[in-house]
Amino acid sequence: MKKFLAVSGILLLIFGLSCKRDSSPENSFEDLPLGEDEIDIEKIENITGFQLRILLAEELGFKPLNKFYWISVKEKIDKQKVEELAIAIIKETITQKPETYHTFTIHFYREDHLSSSIEKSRSFAHVTFLPKGGWLEAGQVPIDNYESYELTCTILE
Repeated sequence: MKKFLAVSGILLLIFGLSCKRDSSPENSFEDLPLGEDEIDIEKIENITGFQLRILLAEELGFKPLNKFYWISVKEKIDKQKVEELAIAIIKETITQKPETYHTFTIHFYREDHLSSSIEKSRSFAHVTFLPKGGWLEAGQVPIDNYESYELTCTILE
């Protein structure tokens, strides 16, 4: 029970830190770090047929790392297409940095619904790629092949 509570507390801390953002005016999209060094946007666009832009990419944790992306697309896409795009992004990230990330979370935004910052914008979907589909397994299973990982997609509007 103590192990469960400790793991739950750590995961809540990681998740809370990932969701908390500085809402200062300086935190505009132009000032945020991108993940273009990890994924080839043009390659993803060619594979999926969707135009996208990386708004923000962050890593949290200490080996293994948790990867978070905030992505915008030209128009709202359905659940199947969100999953297709997420899988392409995750596979490309894993190809560029194998055995680096233990979890993936991707938030999707419509380009025409973006405000001046991520904090003021509303995502239309988010995807997680987690071992056995849950946060409790994060850090508990090897990340050498991602076979036990499950993709979960939530459409928010």
